[in-house]
Amino acid sequence: MTFFLEKFVLGPIENNTYLVIDESTSLAAVIDPAAPSEAIRQKIREKNAALELILLTHAHFDHIGGVKSLTRDLSNGSRVALHEADLDLWRSGGGSKDFGFDFEPGEEPDLILTDETPLLLGNIHIDVLHTPGHTHGHVTYYLPQQGLAFCGDLVFYH
Repeated sequence: MTFFLEKFVLGPIENNTYLVIDESTSLAAVIDPAAPSEAIRQKIREKNAALELILLTHAHFDHIGGVKSLTRDLSNGSRVALHEADLDLWRSGGGSKDFGFDFEPGEEPDLILTDETPLLLGNIHIDVLHTPGHTHGHVTYYLPQQGLAFCGDLVFYH
C-alpha cells in the first residue's frame, strides 16, 4: 500500500501539520492544521486528492487554527475528528484567551472520537489512542501498517 506524507510547519508557534494521502484511493487527511495554508491546499490539488479527514490530536488553538479554512476551501464532505473530552476546549476557543486573544474555531467537529475509535483513510487503518495529559482529550493517531504515530503535543521539542 502506497501513501504520501508531507510535513508543513505552520503558524506563529511553528507547529507541525501533516498531510497523509492514500495513493491507491486519492483520499487525504490533514493532521493538526495549525493555520490556514495555501501550500496544503495546493499539494492536495497537485496530488489530485480529496480531503476526507481533518484529524485533531487536541483542541488547542495552535492545532486547530486552519480547520475553518480547510473546510471552507476544500469542502467535499470531509469530516473533522476530535476526542469528546476536548469539545469544551474547542467551544472556548482552544485556550486562546489564556494568551490574550479570542479565537473562533468554527463549526464543531462532526466525528467525535473515543479511545480506539476505528478510522479508515481509504485503505489506511488508523488507530485512535487516547493519550490525555496535555489536554483531557488528547489523542495519538497510529497507522500500524505504515509504522507512523502522530502524537501532537504528547512529546515536545526539547
